This record gives sequence, structure tokens and C-alpha cells, in this order.
Amino acid sequence: LDTEEEKAKAKKENEDNKDILETIKTSLGDKVKEVRLSSRLKSHPVCLVSDDNLSLEMEKVINQMNQGNDMIKANRILEINPEHELFHAGSRNCFYL
Repeated sequence: LDTEEEKAKAKKENEDNKDILETIKTSLGDKVKEVRLSSRLKSHPVCLVSDDNLSLEMEKVINQMNQGNDMIKANRILEINPEHELFHAGSRNCFYL
């Protein structure tokens, strides 16, 4: 559970990095619903999570059972570790893409 101080820090980080998060979201288009900074990642640079009750694994199972009929798609969210060195390198070079 996050403390109030950690929540405030996370909110400030999201506001400070708003431009790069929007640039990544624009680059990915419809592949992700949202791009946000994560407080749960410690050593990995990114993770892909589901937004709704349908997990990414359950999406695969249901679509295999449907065999191509009415494919279901979970809403994907890209979470980025703000402490990872790749994020810092990318934020410096963001506007050169």
C-alpha cells in the first residue's frame, strides 16, 4: 500500500513526464489504452497489464475457444518503471524520434 507521500510523488512524476507518456501512447496508437508510470516495477523497464476484468491470459484462452469468431480484446496498459535507466535514456531522446 502506498503512503500519501508516495502517492504525491507518483502524481508529480506523472505530471513531469506527461509529454513523453503522451508521445509513447501516440506512437503505439490503438495497441494500448494508456501509458503510465508504475510504482510496482523494481528491476524491469516495462510491463503490460489489463485494465478491465479480462486478463491478457484469459483473452488468449477465450479467443482460442472461439476459433476466430468474435475475437475478444482486453484493454492493455503499458506501465513504465520511472527508476529504470532505459526510461531516463528515452526521456532525454524522446523528441528526436
